[in-house]
Amino acid sequence: MSHEDYRIRELPSEMWKQEQEIFARWRDRQIPFASDGHFVEDGIVHFPTYERTSPKLLFLLKEPNDKKRNKWNLAEWLGKGAYRTETSGYKSWEVVARWVHDITEADTHALPWNELERRIGQNSINERSAEFRKIAVVNMKKSGGGGNTNMSLLYPEIEQTKSLILDQIRLYKPTIVVCGGTFGVYRSRIASENDTPRNTRRGVSWYFSESVGIPIVDYPHYSYYPHLSPAIKPAMHYGLVDAVREILDLRKK
Repeated sequence: MSHEDYRIRELPSEMWKQEQEIFARWRDRQIPFASDGHFVEDGIVHFPTYERTSPKLLFLLKEPNDKKRNKWNLAEWLGKGAYRTETSGYKSWEVVARWVHDITEADTHALPWNELERRIGQNSINERSAEFRKIAVVNMKKSGGGGNTNMSLLYPEIEQTKSLILDQIRLYKPTIVVCGGTFGVYRSRIASENDTPRNTRRGVSWYFSESVGIPIVDYPHYSYYPHLSPAIKPAMHYGLVDAVREILDLRKK
């Protein structure tokens, strides 16, 4: 199945076309920073599933983890379950899949932590795929980097593409944006917003971004979690789940 068929099947392709227009402009603007033309597309993993999911989650990250700068598509890779590749952090993405499950389905399909960890684990490709199809993922920088972002390379590039980052987020109309280590960069470098962040009851920072019209949540990058002790992992998992629920409840009032 081609990438286009995979993502827009059963849904009119207007949003996909708008996304491709954004990517075309993005490729032009990143030429001075990625002369080899390396560009990893991202975005909504599966349009029909995303459209019927509530709440709609968008994860905002820094850059693809791909020092070898291979030709691939992040959205398609996630839709296939984030299978293992030479450069991918596939073990870390299961953390995101568990967050998505508990934020979007816990009210009706709640699982004890041990069962959730077992069901959506390293070998659960189908289960991970089902969760990833509900979300959108946006990298601030589309050309490959390493596990630790070189901020001296990131900042000049996003200065040229920040309007496109905002355009891409607005296009998908998410209910909430979860920043994976990108909260400060988003506020200061992209949206240029200085509103004082609020804290949830459990101390998670967030604020309402006027630039995109939705709440933005600050949380550590998912790659930290596989290295945590088993005793801490549930607390970090439910920390984000509870924060998103609290913020969305506040937005309803």
